Amino acid sequence: MQRTVDQMGQQRRETEDKFYALQYEYEKLADTARELQDENELLKRRLGQFSDEQGLQERDLNNAPELKDVSPDASGVVPKPILPNEDGEVIVDGNPVIQGIAFRPITQPIVSLSINRLRTTGRDFDGELGDDGFVVVLEPRDSQGDLVLMSGPIEVRAYVENAPTYIAAQWKLNSAEVQRAIRSSSISRGIPIELRWPGIMPKQGEVKLVVRMRTRSGDDVTAQVVVPVYSGPQISWSPER
Repeated sequence: MQRTVDQMGQQRRETEDKFYALQYEYEKLADTARELQDENELLKRRLGQFSDEQGLQERDLNNAPELKDVSPDASGVVPKPILPNEDGEVIVDGNPVIQGIAFRPITQPIVSLSINRLRTTGRDFDGELGDDGFVVVLEPRDSQGDLVLMSGPIEVRAYVENAPTYIAAQWKLNSAEVQRAIRSSSISRGIPIELRWPGIMPKQGEVKLVVRMRTRSGDDVTAQVVVPVYSGPQISWSPER
């Protein structure tokens, strides 16, 4: 009877993992669809403006359309293209540009960091029984409590039950990695961070994660969460005598 109960629990956990994985993939595809839709609308507006300008130029035949000067200026310097910085960000007029879409300026600084406990969970990355990492959903907020997406460096430290002061694992993500995480999620749903455990996952019931995020002002905001860890059913077996 105990073996049957353990097997049913294992099947239930595997079904939950598949459900969460499918839900996560669905959210990523939905976010990509929204980004493509926004980019499509932007291109439509630009095309409409171009068509209107072209129509005005065709009606005014006496004035030839002005050509854009791409030649070097008087100093002989050719304008340089905008390249990503050391964090992999493309900044135009002080705002990050992701997939051709400029994020709106951040008017309020980040003052606090919270973790979405409902969406933060252990994750099975290798397909074998048991968790071997986490998905942590971060929600940086301003003084008004509004969500603010910012691609700042993030550090995560993990502590286990039997050694609460010892750092069992540590992850460091740069701004470019955080930016990719922002790109994979909706603007209103936070920043999902995938953390694969280095080496073998400890056989612990819970792991405490402490997250520290560096803001643009140079200050650090922190948050922590205790995540249950599933390591598979413990089935004891002894031969019948």
